[in-house]
Amino acid sequence: MHVCSASGPSTSTLGNLNLSGLDRGDELGGSGWGVAATYNLNRRFGITGDISGHYSDQGGNWGTLAFGPQIAARSKHFKPFTEVLFGVARTSPPLLGSHYGFALLAGGGLDLRVTKHIGIRMLQADLVSQRQSQAIFGSNWLNGGRVQSGFVISLGGGAPTAKL
Repeated sequence: MHVCSASGPSTSTLGNLNLSGLDRGDELGGSGWGVAATYNLNRRFGITGDISGHYSDQGGNWGTLAFGPQIAARSKHFKPFTEVLFGVARTSPPLLGSHYGFALLAGGGLDLRVTKHIGIRMLQADLVSQRQSQAIFGSNWLNGGRVQSGFVISLGGGAPTAKL
């Protein structure tokens, strides 16, 4: 019996570029960046932390900091995955200041393994829902999405660390 298994590598996804949009249209849409790290508990299940920022040509911006489970189906060259992340969102429409609230991100993607430690995130698509307590948005929920791609750096993946 294994006490602690590291058979699935701990991975860090770096250099994500993304396109995004929320209910507010051009004020909160646009391009941005994202960084995520996943600690894989085994070959199928991991815990992901994700931070991202999104910027509009209209002067608005928004960002998220979220954590949650990831489920993957690994093969030799591909890793399709799905995840549900929960955290905090910051929304800054033009001229209205920053507002913070609950964030929910749900989606998935596909990684292509290039070498043992380097991969490409071919695509990641997430539905994004943000709960805002201010009535200035016309709704307490802002809903939208983001699409990302980037590079994946994989660390670890050795033999199990302890046996009983």
